[in-house]
Amino acid sequence: MDPKIIQSQLIDYVIYLREELQLSQSTINNRISAVKKFYETNDIELKWKKIKSYIGKGAKRRNRKDRPYTHLEIQRMLEKADQRGRIAVLLMFSSGIRVGAITSLKIRDLEKIEKYQLYKIRVYDNEQGEYVTYCSIECAKEIDSYLAYRYRHGERPLKEDSPLIREDFDIHDEIRASRPRVLDTQTFRRMI
Repeated sequence: MDPKIIQSQLIDYVIYLREELQLSQSTINNRISAVKKFYETNDIELKWKKIKSYIGKGAKRRNRKDRPYTHLEIQRMLEKADQRGRIAVLLMFSSGIRVGAITSLKIRDLEKIEKYQLYKIRVYDNEQGEYVTYCSIECAKEIDSYLAYRYRHGERPLKEDSPLIREDFDIHDEIRASRPRVLDTQTFRRMI
């Protein structure tokens, strides 16, 4: 195919992304970079500077505005959630941990600070983005209650490598209760 025709079609595509879909400049750049890599790999030379000049500023307005949850919204979440959900909500709002990081937390990542009645939490332990944060007293109480619940219903002993928030289990099934499994992130997001 003629490179001039390809270039013309790419310019039309960029204009469509910018004006019809109202995508941001960075989103358009991301989409175009994959196409650019394809053509460069196949030794088809195009004038990328000219193509990218049509990106412009992209959408001038954001489709949705981020805002923090209100105290009332958090209270409603806590009222409707089960114990695992309450822990997740309290962890997110008291320590700033993201949903994806919560599912990777292990019991060993918690260090109880008795003096303040809260937990020091290592997030992304032994990974490049590792950091330390702290949870609120309310969150620590909920975690303690949840771990005690798990212990009472057959998860003995609570192992350091066990997930902090595990899959739901039948308290009458001792075998399954004693073998905690990690919640996958998608299930966890739906739970929240």
